[in-house]
Amino acid sequence: MSRILFVDDDLRLLSALRRSFNRLHPSWDCVFAVSAEEALAVLGEGATNVLVTDMSMGEMNGLELARRVHRIYPAIPTIILTGTAALTDAVEAINEAKVFRFYTKPCPTERLAEGIVDALYMVEAAEAPPKKLEAQVSPAAFNLLPLGIVVVDKYAKVEFLNDRAAKLIAQKDGLLINANGILRAAGANLTSALHQAIANACISWNVGAEDVALSLSRTSDKRDLSVFVTSSRSGDTAYQERQAMIFVTDPEHPVEPSEKVLREMFDLTHAEARLVRALMRESELKDAAEAANITLQTARSYLKRIFEKTGTSRQAQLVKLVLTSPAMLKTNAERPCS
Repeated sequence: MSRILFVDDDLRLLSALRRSFNRLHPSWDCVFAVSAEEALAVLGEGATNVLVTDMSMGEMNGLELARRVHRIYPAIPTIILTGTAALTDAVEAINEAKVFRFYTKPCPTERLAEGIVDALYMVEAAEAPPKKLEAQVSPAAFNLLPLGIVVVDKYAKVEFLNDRAAKLIAQKDGLLINANGILRAAGANLTSALHQAIANACISWNVGAEDVALSLSRTSDKRDLSVFVTSSRSGDTAYQERQAMIFVTDPEHPVEPSEKVLREMFDLTHAEARLVRALMRESELKDAAEAANITLQTARSYLKRIFEKTGTSRQAQLVKLVLTSPAMLKTNAERPCS
């Protein structure tokens, strides 16, 4: 569990931070101190991962505290909050005290949370031994699946994208990756919900217990992205922790079955396979016939033969069969049909 120490002599602000972070990141162990002296006592107990301190405080201000922490606990990153945009103090804090981030108040809680996440990732990256890459499954295999796949660590740092996910994220419409490689949603609240789901999936040792489905709104007028977050082990070594695997689907781009696989699996002709593809998009046979550029009478004739070849008797039964078949996998060799 990550331990975050907040320091401020304003009790009301500390109470507000406690409420906000209990909601946004309940998996964090948040500790609160009302002075630099109290903060140093907490730090002496060990196990603190990130320090967040106000600049203006009693006998020892935030910058002096940051200097002392850097000298005694150089591995603990410090984030400073200040009520004034004092550029000289910011430069001094960053250069002399090696402060990780410097925010002016009032700072949105979500933005502060992002800074803490980045600081936690920096600490983990510095402490963890180099990961041994053991390719048990080729990344190319994930490109065959009919949905986007993103693998992240517990701080939402992206470690793998399949082709479909990369294309979705490149649109920056509902999901994006920031400059630090952190996966984010379109808004602060949705990002917090996504990050909490990821953290829960990574922390839980009960596989499947923390699975979460989310609907992520988009900046455009397109329908929401559907996201499913689940846990996944990253390896067998002791230092490696569980990763989160995120499955993403876009209702604006429904997946169509492979014509090539349909023909080979069910012995369909090109025309019959094209009609099946059209039936996966259209609920009415007449609409599917129009999409396949054939008459309704021809479509009925084709559908009768398709039922015989697939062992089905109803359109819904046919669609279910195709959806659960390898025809839904993407084949690299297949060209898009006209």
